[in-house]
Amino acid sequence: MEPSVGIGRFPRATGRPSCIDPAGPVRRLEWVTVEFSKVSSRLFAALRPDATHYNMPFERFVRLHSSEYTGRIHVVLTNPPYGQRGEYAAEDTNPSYRERAAYPYFMRRAFDMLVPGGLGVAIVPSGFRTGERNRELRGRILARHHLAAAFRLPSHL
Repeated sequence: MEPSVGIGRFPRATGRPSCIDPAGPVRRLEWVTVEFSKVSSRLFAALRPDATHYNMPFERFVRLHSSEYTGRIHVVLTNPPYGQRGEYAAEDTNPSYRERAAYPYFMRRAFDMLVPGGLGVAIVPSGFRTGERNRELRGRILARHHLAAAFRLPSHL
């Protein structure tokens, strides 16, 4: 799953399902993607017609499809949007996900759709891992998900 797919850099990096060795450990790769931008969504859909793609806010996807996908997603790869969530935040009526900032909402909601033992990968701000401001958010994520690894990318590039 990629809840903010844009034009599909993560799905493109993993290759098309036809490129996967059928004898290898990954026998089938099915992408479920969500993108709010109509332009990015149309570009992605043209590039990856094999993906199950939704052009809507992620909050609406959660409202309409979370029961269908929760517990079925094995991998989440995302570079979540930053900034405030805006007017669509109200579409997710679950009070547990009231984050104002977009990236914590996308991470928590998408990771909570994973199967037990699934893998969630997100590109997050540098202060997420160590910043005092993100202590509560880290606690909420780590209360439900095991941290397998964390890497700090160079910020001076």
